[in-house]
Amino acid sequence: MCHFQTDIGAAGTNVPIRGSAKNAAQGISFKVLLMQNFQTAASVLKHRLQHLAKPHLRILPQRGIKMKNILSPSILAADFNCLGDQIAQTRKAGARWVHIDVMDGSFVPQISFGMPVIRSIRKNTDLFFDVHLMVDNPERFVRSFADCGADIITFHLEAAPDPGAVIAAIREAGKKVGMAIKPSTPLEKTEQYLDRIDMLLIMTVEPGFGGQKFITATYPKIAAARSYIDENELDVDIEIDGGVTKENIGDILKAGANVIVAGSAVYHGDIVKNTEYFCDKLSQEEIPFA
Repeated sequence: MCHFQTDIGAAGTNVPIRGSAKNAAQGISFKVLLMQNFQTAASVLKHRLQHLAKPHLRILPQRGIKMKNILSPSILAADFNCLGDQIAQTRKAGARWVHIDVMDGSFVPQISFGMPVIRSIRKNTDLFFDVHLMVDNPERFVRSFADCGADIITFHLEAAPDPGAVIAAIREAGKKVGMAIKPSTPLEKTEQYLDRIDMLLIMTVEPGFGGQKFITATYPKIAAARSYIDENELDVDIEIDGGVTKENIGDILKAGANVIVAGSAVYHGDIVKNTEYFCDKLSQEEIPFA
C-alpha cells in the first residue's frame, strides 16, 4: 500500500492513495485510484485557496456536521427588579446565551436599555451576550457595545447606510457579527453579506415590541435562508426573534432556524422549567448539515 499525503492547513485533510495486488487482480486500475485521490485533494485545496483569497469567507470544514441549536432568552421580558437573579435562573436551567434588545426610539418606536445595563449584568455572568441593535446608524455604537461586554453584535440591514462598514467595525472590535432583517425585507438583500457574518437574524414579529404573535409568513424565508446557507456551505447561524411558544418551536426548528430567541415563553411563569423545556427541545431537534 502506498500513501500520498497533502497537508493544506486548517481546512485541509490527509488524502491516502491506496493500491494493492488484490485491486489489480480485480482489474481496478491503480492509475484510476490515483486520479480519484488527486481529484479529492484538488477539491479540498480549491476551498482552501478560496479562503486565502477571501479571508472573511467562512466555509464549513466538512459536511455531515450538526448545526447546534441554541436558546437565547430575551431579557426584554424579564423583571428588571430582579434581573440578575432571573438571568442566573436561565443559566442554571441550561441556557448559555442571553438576548439583549437595544432600542433607540427612532428605528423602532420604543426605547429599552443601553450600555449601563449591559455593563452591569456582565459583571455577574459568563453567558454569551447576544446584543441586538434596533438603532439607526448602528456603526456609531459598535465600539461602545463591544467595550461593555457584547459577544455578538447584530445590526439591522435596514438601519445601516453602509452595511459593509458596520460588519468591518464589528470585526475590528473583535466581536462576532450578526445581521437582522424585518419580516418584510427580502432575503435576497442579505445574500451579498452572508459570507461575512456569523449569524442571520430573521425577525418573526415586527421589531420594537415584546409579546407579539409569530408571523407564520416568515417560515418560507427561514427555510430559504437555510437552503442558501447550506448550499453555499457557509458557517452562518440562523436566529429567529419573536412569538416563540412551546407550540410552534418544533415548526421553527424544522424550517431551519437554530438560534431561538424566547422572551415571554421563558420569563413569564416558571423560568427554570420554561428554560429546561426549550433547552431539552432544542437538544432533541439538532439538524444535520446536509
